[in-house]
Amino acid sequence: MLTLFPKIQWKNILWMIVRIIILVYFGLGLFLFLFQRSYIYFPQYTNFPVFNDCPFYMSEEQFDHRGTKFYKTEGLNDTVIVYYHGNAGTACDRYEVRELLTQTGASLLFVEYPGYAGDTEKTTEKSIINTVDHVIEYLSENYEEKTNVIVIGRSIGTGAAAHHAARGTLDATILISPFTSLPAVAQLHYRVYPADLLMKDHFDNEQSLRDFTENVTIIHGKNDTIIPQEIGYALYEELQTQKKHFVSIESGDHNNLMEIEEFRTVFRDTVNTMMID
Repeated sequence: MLTLFPKIQWKNILWMIVRIIILVYFGLGLFLFLFQRSYIYFPQYTNFPVFNDCPFYMSEEQFDHRGTKFYKTEGLNDTVIVYYHGNAGTACDRYEVRELLTQTGASLLFVEYPGYAGDTEKTTEKSIINTVDHVIEYLSENYEEKTNVIVIGRSIGTGAAAHHAARGTLDATILISPFTSLPAVAQLHYRVYPADLLMKDHFDNEQSLRDFTENVTIIHGKNDTIIPQEIGYALYEELQTQKKHFVSIESGDHNNLMEIEEFRTVFRDTVNTMMID
């Protein structure tokens, strides 16, 4: 008896499905590998796209040291605070942080990254590290050795701050929403890929801070889904210094910390304490 339908070849169908899954896996992996820096750095999200057009700093407060740009305001005491911002926007955008830090009376350096604020250089870990090295050089050339230096980094800026702690001379650092390394964060978001092998930029904060013995305070939002608090706490656990503190902001996520009074209070009090110590 003839049948109207050929016998289903289940093995062929199964093999076709497997091939599709493999192609999707490697295709998505290739896409993520090629465009990974577009998922890390966001210089286009800003209200002030050009460095020299920042309305919060006068022209004499806009500095360029060996191609590294930063805004600097001179304070009334012997403390310098260096701020490395997160991955979106520009240093100019951090006017709320500036308002809080201005109250301390310290000199302030808000550092810009390559590829941001109208800069045409490519943004990479190496280019940001070179920027930090230039900042360290500038500090050593323009401030006395007795000057109290506090370095603050947020999100991707904690990679810059950790490198500064490893290479420069500073008295304390505040890390806001930090990570052990970038691959560790990527692994949480893309569990099926070997992030450590695929990542071009690593920012190994754990390694950079391994020999740092000064004061470190980590502040992390409990509800952070971009850099989960467990990653920040894992970094805290690995710190060798005895002068370390971890502060969890109960209602904080990755992007709303400046809106929370608890964070603003902790941040301000921590800076003031570091200036006294």
